[in-house]
Amino acid sequence: MSSVTDKKTGPQNGNGYEYGYEYKINETRTMRILTADGLFSPGGVDKGTAAMLSVCDFSSDDTVLDLGCGAGVVGLTAAAGGARVTMSDIDGMAVGIARKNASGNLTEEEFSRVDFIESDGFNKIENKRFTKILSNPPYHTDFSVAKRFIEGAFEHMAVGGSLYMVTKRLDWYKNKLTSVFGGVKVYEHQDGYYVFVSQKRGGTAFNRSKNGSKIIYKRHNDDVDHERLLDFVEYEFNMTLAESWSDEGRHTFGELIKHAKIFPAFNYYEAFDDVKGKTAGVLAVDKGFSHVTLLFVDKKYSRRGIGSKLLSFLERDCTCGGLTVNAEPSAVGFYLKAGFRPVRPGTDGLGEIDEKDGIRTVRMFKKIKRQTRKPAASADDRT
Repeated sequence: MSSVTDKKTGPQNGNGYEYGYEYKINETRTMRILTADGLFSPGGVDKGTAAMLSVCDFSSDDTVLDLGCGAGVVGLTAAAGGARVTMSDIDGMAVGIARKNASGNLTEEEFSRVDFIESDGFNKIENKRFTKILSNPPYHTDFSVAKRFIEGAFEHMAVGGSLYMVTKRLDWYKNKLTSVFGGVKVYEHQDGYYVFVSQKRGGTAFNRSKNGSKIIYKRHNDDVDHERLLDFVEYEFNMTLAESWSDEGRHTFGELIKHAKIFPAFNYYEAFDDVKGKTAGVLAVDKGFSHVTLLFVDKKYSRRGIGSKLLSFLERDCTCGGLTVNAEPSAVGFYLKAGFRPVRPGTDGLGEIDEKDGIRTVRMFKKIKRQTRKPAASADDRT
């Protein structure tokens, strides 16, 4: 278990590197790390990386992957601990600097146990018997990179091996790691960092279990963790729609999600897989239960009626006589099957498309008969 300290010592002239800092692994060993602008945390060891290393021990029994190695601090620590190490990064400059730091700081024997690979995630990594994989993914972007890292880590890890990740985002990572590995241990550190540790317990990812699913439908109260639900929406948007939207549209949608996280304005319905421990779908509606604002279903659960079931629960709560939605054009067919009709049908009957702030929608409406009984708050559907 490492205790990391660093000290930036200023620009280095004539060697092609812009920064250098001291990296103290333990009381008896300090390494000199060269780095440069363009690499992650060029002025010193990132606090998240330090937090991750503080909960991880290395030994000669380990085969370690430093995924997204940057200047190579994680890989150097593992090699100094006796492990066989692969340092990998999509950036060729990072791989080159990591190699330089390994050559300059490791003993000849330690250096002989280190490999260097320029790879986009796991694309060029062939070893599938790692005992430890460590990564500090870019938490300020969408979740597509983290998703690939987590799923790829499971496929490239020996049974009994562990994945270590650090980020400032809690709920999405906790749910995703649980869905793939079947469980996760979370360490909360200062400065808002969370370190996640998941162990591979078998040969099949948990989210591909043949045990089926138990979908529970919930209408949440005001005390719901709405950020968790909005993280799910944001992730599914980035995985399904974002690529086909304009830059302006993506920005507008992102601002909507950001604002909703700060100023709760919606009621939420959730489809939750109680077997796999993950969200399968989310519907957000205005406080008056009259306008569908967001409806997203995990594509792994497509064609199982989850979106329709979420709408049916909302319809039971609707007391104003009807529901409206500004449907994304690709979703018009779904809403037509659910009984919605375009407010302005247009020549093809599929509705005229409006565009505002880069978002293209079709205004639709469904008349709802008033309920004479109070609806159930939740239900489950074994599928």
